[in-house]
Amino acid sequence: MGAQAHVSSVYVLGACFEPTTDELAPRLARLQRADYADAMHRRALISWAPYLLALSACGGATSQAPDPRVVELRNAQARVEGTWRFMSFEPERPLGPPFDSLVSEQFGKLDLQLAAGTLSARGAGFQTTRRYEVTQATGDAAQAAVIDDTGVRYEFDLFFEGNQLRFVSKSSPWRGQGALQRVQ
Repeated sequence: MGAQAHVSSVYVLGACFEPTTDELAPRLARLQRADYADAMHRRALISWAPYLLALSACGGATSQAPDPRVVELRNAQARVEGTWRFMSFEPERPLGPPFDSLVSEQFGKLDLQLAAGTLSARGAGFQTTRRYEVTQATGDAAQAAVIDDTGVRYEFDLFFEGNQLRFVSKSSPWRGQGALQRVQ
């Protein structure tokens, strides 16, 4: 074996190589091929990056207009919130004693505060709190439900007319129609 000249260490990807002159040429050739392949992979990735970004942006909802049904529902929810005074109620069928007189006694006295899904009612000798939700809306009309403590839903059609909210109660035993006047 001939005398081997010692070449300084070579660092590639954090690994230290201390080749002899007999080993240096083949190792450098292998490293150059690996560097070339890595460079080609990087070039391919860089050239495809704009296309990948464009494709990932296509599915986003940021540029789409909001669903008109959602906008109508939110508008109705905002319009129904506030304080309303109970002005009238005409039952489809008589409620019977003592309910007919109890309901008519509340005309002009019972205030309903609606806010964030909670309905609070206060009137002459009467106070209660219930959940409510606006379920559908179109223009000046909406559908809503008041939910009692046991989970029973009382369905209503609502009609906004200036400072008045006309309602049609669709659930027994309170089927009928009436009106609320906005206080606040």
